[in-house]
Amino acid sequence: MRRRLLLPLLVLAVLASALFVWDLPRQEDRQREDLQARRLSHLDPALVDTLRLIQGQQQLVVARNAEGWRLLAPVDEPANESAVRGMIAAFCHAVESKLIDAQADTTALEAYGLGGLRRADHRVELMAAGHPPVIYEFGRSNPSGRGHYLRVVGTRRIRLVDNRLEALSRTSYQALRIYDLFSFDAAQVDSIALDRNGLHLQAVRDSRGLWFTREDPPRQLKRRDLYTMAYDLCEMRIQRFVVDDADDEAFSMYGFASPTLDLRFRARGHRHRLRLGDDAGEGLNFARRDEETSVLEVDSQLLESTDKSLQELLETNPVPDNYARLDSVVVSWHTGGTVTAIARGLRRQWDLRPPRGFAGPADSFQVAARNLVYGLEELESTEVVDLPDEEAASRYLKVKKIGYVLYWPDRTVRVELGWRRGEDAHWLHVVGEKRVYRIPRDLFFRLRAALLITGAIDPHS
Repeated sequence: MRRRLLLPLLVLAVLASALFVWDLPRQEDRQREDLQARRLSHLDPALVDTLRLIQGQQQLVVARNAEGWRLLAPVDEPANESAVRGMIAAFCHAVESKLIDAQADTTALEAYGLGGLRRADHRVELMAAGHPPVIYEFGRSNPSGRGHYLRVVGTRRIRLVDNRLEALSRTSYQALRIYDLFSFDAAQVDSIALDRNGLHLQAVRDSRGLWFTREDPPRQLKRRDLYTMAYDLCEMRIQRFVVDDADDEAFSMYGFASPTLDLRFRARGHRHRLRLGDDAGEGLNFARRDEETSVLEVDSQLLESTDKSLQELLETNPVPDNYARLDSVVVSWHTGGTVTAIARGLRRQWDLRPPRGFAGPADSFQVAARNLVYGLEELESTEVVDLPDEEAASRYLKVKKIGYVLYWPDRTVRVELGWRRGEDAHWLHVVGEKRVYRIPRDLFFRLRAALLITGAIDPHS
């Protein structure tokens, strides 16, 4: 008996499964059709070029032009494009929670706070060229407080929508402002002119990434210090918009009549200006960007990197260049033994190439190579001695001469390092120059460490 029932049950199960699989695409189609029917608008978000949020007499207006999205009211300035696009997409794809009345009359509309004969005070307007405007009118909340009544202007349908849509329609213009003070990278800054604490500096960056004073003859500046200024400038964030429409009297109140820092610079071909006024407390300063009428509150990190004298900014490295472009360094010990530090791959990871037949820890090689190149880049001489001729350099390099060669794509520099008997000072000579440089002993130890770790020299050398 059980066997006789088993076959019909199996057949029924197979038929039910087949019916489910057959109907599944139709269920998805019905769900999609239901969702489309519940959408408030079928306007493509990509076509919208103007958005207005209206609450009584207050308006927030953003519009798109050739340069992107811009706030037009209540302030006129560039807008946060991702925030604007997100808002527009939310309004265009919004759906009703429930249809309240498909053919509401004037009395019903007024009962739900939807204006009736006059336009509601609370509206969202979406404009797209070549398309009729889409306007949402928001009424009062429903008795449970879990939704708001809404009507699309041009229809008589009263809908219930989620409270989150109504909250989005009350977005403050502050949420659409850009809080990055400037929108470029430090590497895109190619000139700086600043006035701070008696320092009047005009600097320009050349095609190799090196910085020079704008004077005749130009003097080279420390690349890392100028890059730090540009980096701190680009990383500045607006903490607060203090005043949106300041006049000269208001600017004077915040310290801009005699600014703490007045910085002019060029980035991506555009000239900009930043002035920092009085201290705003807790590491903050009042700021004015370009010729805008807003008073901003920003962090004061830039004040630290610009708090230097011209003498402190002048380059003192005996071999000044852009070490980010350096390809390799070959180090030679005075009694024999060499090692090469080389930048590998697109990410330019520094590594040591040991003598043939020597195997060692790769991580240690990379650390020693990075330390070596960092020491070469950060090297600062404490004294420069001009010589009558290049041969006179040998008098300063009597003991343990170490040589190294620096290879850039467009030049090669040969250097020798040593000291005089009975002196603690280390001296460096760039081959081809008639001068020697007094340098800290740290570089000697970095060079020797690279030779030792690769077995190029004996530890007792």
